Amino acid sequence: MKILLNKTEVSILDLGEVKIGESKTYEYTLENDSGWDIKEIELSLQDINGEPVKEISFKKNPTRMEAHSTATLVFTWTPSIEIKSGLKTQLQIKALEIWK
Repeated sequence: MKILLNKTEVSILDLGEVKIGESKTYEYTLENDSGWDIKEIELSLQDINGEPVKEISFKKNPTRMEAHSTATLVFTWTPSIEIKSGLKTQLQIKALEIWK
C-alpha cells in the first residue's frame, strides 16, 4: 500500500503547525499496488517517535480496496497541545489481504 500526495509517494506526512483549538484538514491518496483485494483497513497516525497522534479525526477513509485501486484519505488534525515545530507523522495501516 502506498500513500500519495499530489501523485507522489510519501512515507512521512508533514502536517506542519496548527494553533491549539484550530483545525487543519489533509487529503492524501491510498494506492493498493498489490494484486490482492484488502479489507478491514484500520488507519492510525504516529509521530516520528512512535507515539500515537490522538487529535486526528478521519473524515474519509477506505475500509476495503480492490487490487490495483486508489482511494481518498481525508483527516483533520486539531492539536490539544502547542508544538514548537511542525508535526511529522507516519500512517500506520492494518488490513487483511484477500487471496483469490
